[in-house]
Amino acid sequence: MVILRDDWTPLFKSLKQKVSPQSRRQLLAKMLQDIDILTQSNFGEMANGSMRPWHDELLVSEAYKRIIGRQFATLERTEAERQRAKGTKYEGGKGAHLRDSFVYEVNDNNASMTNTAPYADKHQFGRGVPYRPYYPIVKDGSRLMPFAEERQLEIVDEHFKA
Repeated sequence: MVILRDDWTPLFKSLKQKVSPQSRRQLLAKMLQDIDILTQSNFGEMANGSMRPWHDELLVSEAYKRIIGRQFATLERTEAERQRAKGTKYEGGKGAHLRDSFVYEVNDNNASMTNTAPYADKHQFGRGVPYRPYYPIVKDGSRLMPFAEERQLEIVDEHFKA
């Protein structure tokens, strides 16, 4: 999954004429870092509930609660939880874990954050599993959540005030 900010393209095209490549790269890196902070805050038991609309819904079945041993989803499992899930339908995929599968790229004109786990889109968009987003984007993937977009605009403002 890749989040693209095509609606920002006109801004960056105009900046190309006025701002050095290094400054654009620095701005994009700051913006991507903030998206990463918001994204990573959705993993684990202490995840930020305001970013996880599903957190309070406890979208786990009784069987999941019994086998995994926890009352709510966290988007990550401890080794003990992985062992309890072995041989059940909750065993999950083999290979990298969702939280460890992010790939980042920043250049003079673009920034991207991609999750390469084969099941990343399933959780983000609720495909075959309950909707458990981690990126701060709306459910259809078309744009950032309003609070995340506000943060991005603040980063742009701060960058040019400095």
